Amino acid sequence: LLDIEIIIKRSLLFSALSVLVLTVYILIVKHLSDWLGATTNRQSIVVESLFVLVIVIFLMPIKRYIERLIDNLVFPGRTKIQKRMLAFTKTLAHHIKLKEICTQIVDFVEEIFKIKKIAIFLWDETEECYMPQCERNIEEELVLHPAAINSWFAGYDDAIQVENIAENVQAKTDLEALQKSGIFLLVPIRIKDDLLGCLALGKRRTAAKWEMQDMEFLNTLVNQSAIAISRTLIYEKAQQSERQLLRTEKLVAMGTLSAGMAHEIKNPLHIISGSAETLMNEALNKDEQEEILQFIVDETDRLNGILN
Repeated sequence: LLDIEIIIKRSLLFSALSVLVLTVYILIVKHLSDWLGATTNRQSIVVESLFVLVIVIFLMPIKRYIERLIDNLVFPGRTKIQKRMLAFTKTLAHHIKLKEICTQIVDFVEEIFKIKKIAIFLWDETEECYMPQCERNIEEELVLHPAAINSWFAGYDDAIQVENIAENVQAKTDLEALQKSGIFLLVPIRIKDDLLGCLALGKRRTAAKWEMQDMEFLNTLVNQSAIAISRTLIYEKAQQSERQLLRTEKLVAMGTLSAGMAHEIKNPLHIISGSAETLMNEALNKDEQEEILQFIVDETDRLNGILN
């Protein structure tokens, strides 16, 4: 995964240049302090210490500037990527929709590391597996089962190569699907011990190899993304619970309304039913019949008013 020879050479070069700068810095401080001591003709330790302190404070910005130049020389592009990553992690805080966050992460990783294929998998409670939330240039339909992904990342906190994953019967199908899709690297998305999912990466478009700084940036990015994803999942669960509560309250209100309407409808029906039975079973004069018929008409109008 990493070009060890390049890492060793750059590390040695960086160390050598850092030692050289530190040596030159110490010599300059020593000579300037000796010169100031000789110029003032004072042998006071306090005065010389103050001179040295002033010189150190004066030369510190220059030393830091030279160290930044060395850092940019040995590790080109690091500062630029760091600035872009800082700006990107700030933008994640402005999104509250999971799909938007996943799309932003995939687009940023694809652009920075020039990845051919990329996908982000997150746990789906409905399907009970890790489903792709956003993907680029992956033709096959990929699904990762918990038994497989948990066995792969057991004992690993950082990225793992797909070709180095040990095969087992339980995870063989998922592993073969990843290899067929051209996935090269898997990076776990965790919050403490909770595995939210993983970032699946294909090979890079250029011939550039993965260097140590690339892996550091990638792990930092995924850690920041995990926080944003976790926050969004908590928000969505809260929204879902709120919607469920509102539905429950509506159902309770509808039940109360239905019970009230049933009571209001039942009384007129009793009157209508009783009036009709009276008309059928008893010999009534014309005035009594008209009075009972009027009861039926009035209660019918009352029912119509309730329903409307």
